[in-house]
Amino acid sequence: MKRTLVFCMVMVLAMFFASASEARRMRGPHGPVDEMGGCVDKRVLKNLEKLDLSDAQKHDIAVILKRHREELKNVSDRLREARMQLGKEVRADEFNADAIRAAFRQMAEHGEQMVLLRAGMLHEIKGVLTPEQVDALRSKKKDVTERGRKRMDRGFSAIDRWIDTYGK
Repeated sequence: MKRTLVFCMVMVLAMFFASASEARRMRGPHGPVDEMGGCVDKRVLKNLEKLDLSDAQKHDIAVILKRHREELKNVSDRLREARMQLGKEVRADEFNADAIRAAFRQMAEHGEQMVLLRAGMLHEIKGVLTPEQVDALRSKKKDVTERGRKRMDRGFSAIDRWIDTYGK
């Protein structure tokens, strides 16, 4: 029973921190990258700018972004709303597992649409790049992944400290 309670508390804390992190990231009416009109990752664009693209490559990438801009905005808006609904269900006064599951499924569906859209766009963008530029982009992604892993580890170490301090 005690383990179940601790596990539930850890999960609630993890959901809270994830929601708070997402809320902090959300700036503007359309999410973290409002100037793009959708949820294209700013890091990808910044990394593309560092690749010494030719004018023709920049134009081709702009065409790809423009072609997907409206769909990105729509999917981003739906995903943001689904995340907000999940947060409301998690923070509700009464615990309702079915409502949380339903909200999570809705968020997962929109998240899947976003991942597929972004992956398709990235595939199109890679078609514009030289093999060397693709390799450079991949190496930058590895750096970002490692930083994300370290951030997660810090979050779990905070949970471990809480358990060690108050779980005795």
